[in-house]
Amino acid sequence: MDYYYQAAHQAGAQFAPRSFLTGRLNLPIQDDFRVVAKPMALVWGEQNRLTGPEQAERYRALRPEVPIYRLPGAAFPHIEAPQTFLSVALRFLAEADPALPG
Repeated sequence: MDYYYQAAHQAGAQFAPRSFLTGRLNLPIQDDFRVVAKPMALVWGEQNRLTGPEQAERYRALRPEVPIYRLPGAAFPHIEAPQTFLSVALRFLAEADPALPG
């Protein structure tokens, strides 16, 4: 709770909600996404109105080999379904690098 309080009360914090809602916090990562050499996967919350399923398809077009795990009941899977998110992430990591522990 202290972290959230500090984040909400730091200088300029009043601008964060508007910047988030207007997309000003979004970074153009398409070029970086194309060139990442390490194994990666996307875990996509299909209920997210800001980055819906069509956005996932744009990333699929850039890197067809990157798996997309869709969670239909969540907008932000890492927050709303952390156990499912963790399960998906661990399964992907185990497949990507069998030398990783369990």
